[in-house]
Amino acid sequence: MYNPDDSLMPDTPIFVIEDDPSDSNGQTSASVLPAWKVLIVDDDPEVHEATLLACGSFEFEHKPLHLLSAYSGDEAKAILQEHPDIALLLLDVVMETSQAGLELVQYVRQTLNNQMVRIVLRTGQPGEAPELDVIRDYDINDYRLKVDLTRQRLLATVITTLRSYRDLVALETTNQALDTLYNQQKAATQQIERQQQDLMAQNQALTIAKRQAVEANQAKSVFLGNMSHELRTPLNAVLGYTQLLAREPQLQSFTKELETINRCGKHLLALINDILELSRIDSGQVILKVERVNFHDLLTTLKEIWMAKAQHKGLVYQLEWGPDLPHYVRADVGKLRQVLMNLLSNAIKFTEQGHVTFRIYQTTVAPEEVSVCPQLPLTPHYWLHFEVRDSGPGISVRELEHIFHPFIQGEQARTIVDEGTGLGLAISHQFVALMGGDLSVTSSVGTGSCFQFSIPVEQAQACVKKALVATTRVTGLAPNQPTYRILVVDDQSDHCSFLTQLLCMVGFDVQAAYSGEAAIALWQDWHPHLIWMDIHMEGQDGYETTQQIKASVSAPIPIIIALTAVAFEADQDKVLALGFDDCVRKPFQEAEIFEKLATYLEVEYLYDGSGQPQPPESYPPLTSEQLTFMTTDQLQHLYDAAVSLDPNRTASLLAELPAEYEVIQTQLMSLSDNFRFDIIIQLLDPLIKKSGPRR
Repeated sequence: MYNPDDSLMPDTPIFVIEDDPSDSNGQTSASVLPAWKVLIVDDDPEVHEATLLACGSFEFEHKPLHLLSAYSGDEAKAILQEHPDIALLLLDVVMETSQAGLELVQYVRQTLNNQMVRIVLRTGQPGEAPELDVIRDYDINDYRLKVDLTRQRLLATVITTLRSYRDLVALETTNQALDTLYNQQKAATQQIERQQQDLMAQNQALTIAKRQAVEANQAKSVFLGNMSHELRTPLNAVLGYTQLLAREPQLQSFTKELETINRCGKHLLALINDILELSRIDSGQVILKVERVNFHDLLTTLKEIWMAKAQHKGLVYQLEWGPDLPHYVRADVGKLRQVLMNLLSNAIKFTEQGHVTFRIYQTTVAPEEVSVCPQLPLTPHYWLHFEVRDSGPGISVRELEHIFHPFIQGEQARTIVDEGTGLGLAISHQFVALMGGDLSVTSSVGTGSCFQFSIPVEQAQACVKKALVATTRVTGLAPNQPTYRILVVDDQSDHCSFLTQLLCMVGFDVQAAYSGEAAIALWQDWHPHLIWMDIHMEGQDGYETTQQIKASVSAPIPIIIALTAVAFEADQDKVLALGFDDCVRKPFQEAEIFEKLATYLEVEYLYDGSGQPQPPESYPPLTSEQLTFMTTDQLQHLYDAAVSLDPNRTASLLAELPAEYEVIQTQLMSLSDNFRFDIIIQLLDPLIKKSGPRR
């Protein structure tokens, strides 16, 4: 750590500096943090002594220096092998030979293949190793003349090289984490493929899905850009064949397993979408997605999510809104929810005692303010004002200036909770700006903080909820309809096979093409009513194929719907602009396929059950009183499983409930399946407290 007292030290060469007791001011004699390992290689004992004197008590980022000494190149090699985590090498050039230091550089970089250690050459004989030649021919990080190397300059060199080493270590850790995640995803995909192959072996009518592992990313700099296609495309096969297998009567005994695969795939897809959306913020490609939202339901949900956490810490959590607050508005509910979740999470996390108050109120947009946000796709009627106030540690004036910058976290907050990346407020600030507002904060140390922002919204009518058809499936085409010809185009046979089999099962006349050229030929000879067109294909891609069909005057022009693994709305706009009638993102659900066919071809279907879509059975929300039949151990075990976010353990515990409570078991299982462990915790919390501590 940089010591302000160092600025008072005379700028003299380190070989004549006197030991200054002021260096120890503010320093910890025995740090609990791991030390920075620094290896001094020089055949002159005085250099070792002077370096120890200059750097012995120095700390960087609260970590001391662990100084090691070697008096020759051979001795240094042994130490480097024993200590591969050396951060800095202070190296003389001329030792047992005139090239000993340079030979050691080559040994480190080539023989040991150690690219992490920072190497600083210190020479008293520049004629033996000219600076330009050495820097050009050898992989070193700095070059210094001993005669010019004062204590201040030495410490400055140490700081800059240790920063470089720290950043390299952080980068390497990040790369290893990415590789681990990639390998985990690859292993999970392979496991699902093996399960699919075992299931499909029981039915000779199905083709065994064979897929190759996703190739390793060639460049980390384009990793996020490739993630969409590389992850969404495999998920399309996983989710697609899961739906196809669920239609087979022979596999009805595996219904629960297929539902688990489908649900986990959807959850993974949601996580991928969130990561990709956040990656676009800095590039300015995040867009606003305005939709109707039940604003009161959103606020109630936020209250329920954080009430249990606040009560667990003994905090008073209050949600305040006036009776005139609009019930339905048009806004980007996804970004608004993320901002509010971020602010409430920080408030509760960093507040140890006292209160957290979430206040919302509205004011009418004045006529002169209607055009305040011309880029918004709505007509603003109200300003919605949000305040999140806490009694936490507060933020100093100096830190407030940078609180919305990336990777910034207040000093007072870090003394309470040493976690987080410091990205949440930066992301929230940009999201609020995109919605037409400005996120700000008022705070002082010891009295808490208040984050507030206002966004314009448009008044909306009550949201019309579509009838749920989760338990209803299309089984065929209604009678007295034309024969609908459907062409499926995809250069990957497994994806093409899934959609072809699904549509044939229902009763469509279906053909498949595995290239753009084959699609053109089939269109000219067979005249399909609708084409499902993959975009990314080898050779002639979907864009070129679609434009060629749409430009023709010699054959009927079909409806063409793109099948794409793109993840963002802006990319879909590009697809529509290039001639497609619509766009469906991979991985898709069969209900979406049937809905598009009904929209564009006016197809009518038969359904399982009564022949018409039926809403699933619904139950009133659970209450804590309904769970009083459970024993103290059952309550505690289920609470622990919910806190651990463990769906498998939760399902196992729920399976042990008595048969007469099947309805309650079903409702709790539904909450677990949808990862609503927060609601389960809220239901169990008062019962746990009432039963007292476990014995």
